[in-house]
Amino acid sequence: MELEHKETQVLLRKFVLNQCNEAEVERVISYIKESQASNKLPTVEEVKVLLEAQPLMTDIAADSIFNNIISPENSKDGPIVQRRSTRLWKYTSVAATILLFIGLVVKQNIISNESENFSPPKNQSVTLELDNGKIKVLEQNTTVQITDKPGNIVGTQKGNELSYSNTNDVKELEFNTLRVPYGKKFNVELSDGTKVFLNSGTVLTFPIKFLKGKERQVFLSGEAFFDVSKDSLHPFMINSNDLKVSVLGTKFNMASYQEDQASQVVLVEGSVKLSANKELLKNGQTTILEPGFKGSFDKEKGDFTTEKVLTNIYTSWMDGELVFREVTFNNILKKLERQFDVTILNENKVMAKEKFNASFKDNSLPKILEYFKTFYGIQYTISDNEITIK
Repeated sequence: MELEHKETQVLLRKFVLNQCNEAEVERVISYIKESQASNKLPTVEEVKVLLEAQPLMTDIAADSIFNNIISPENSKDGPIVQRRSTRLWKYTSVAATILLFIGLVVKQNIISNESENFSPPKNQSVTLELDNGKIKVLEQNTTVQITDKPGNIVGTQKGNELSYSNTNDVKELEFNTLRVPYGKKFNVELSDGTKVFLNSGTVLTFPIKFLKGKERQVFLSGEAFFDVSKDSLHPFMINSNDLKVSVLGTKFNMASYQEDQASQVVLVEGSVKLSANKELLKNGQTTILEPGFKGSFDKEKGDFTTEKVLTNIYTSWMDGELVFREVTFNNILKKLERQFDVTILNENKVMAKEKFNASFKDNSLPKILEYFKTFYGIQYTISDNEITIK
């Protein structure tokens, strides 16, 4: 099985480099069509490792390969990969599957007229709510000092980072709430040195200083990557609406949006313990994660599942990349809403529950929509920052 997997990787590499003969391309098509579960296919990262050993393709070569794939022929069988044979590609969906899977970067020079109607949303600001209810607006090009109730400076905001000091003599817990709107990201360093990277549409509530003898507790709604400072005497706990994560010192990504069916924790290093709110947990279990594993809590079923994953897929958002693994089209649209601060209505019920593997790096929303239009035939309309998928 391992040998077969490696052989498939090599075939995909040759396909990308336009080096497959007719028989080899037929083998790739056959494998894709027979692999009902996409997790049987080599991962994007594995294929990338193979590709790195090859000379970089020029723009002309990349464009030539792509044009060969999508250029229509007179044959009723549709597009082909290489013009020298009319039997190489008979199904647009097969080509699309491979292109999306291996993360091939396709240059699209023509964007539909609908994309020209797209208007970037109004710029919403990151806000910080103090313990007394006062709200500070945190603009990226400003510096703001954060104070406690008596007026002592406890933190400073510079650009898209907020840092709290551990030197102030705080006697009682005071909480601040950081709200990151759709289309924005923000970082915060807590008073113990723990670093938190917040994704779009995320709310984090935390003490301005952790007190001795008490657990370090924060409250999360949304998605964040935590780099927790080690302190064996003071466990670190993240609470969400349905999930509780307990750690001493570790690095992990946690996604717990209220509208998502499952909350997920992906452990990069260290160890974490997952437990759920009692009213949601049906079997009373808790879960201990090891590095390289993802723990998911299904809110409807009330149980945990774990699986080994490539962690960088789940942390790539910090580098501005959108990566989807076995994600339904509806969930992809929800993530696009958060990323670009838009409203998307999906009227395409056929596509709604289809699952995809895809990567988008430094792409605008119109280009992503055009990508799905090109390969999967979706239609869409844009009015200001409202998008309708048909």
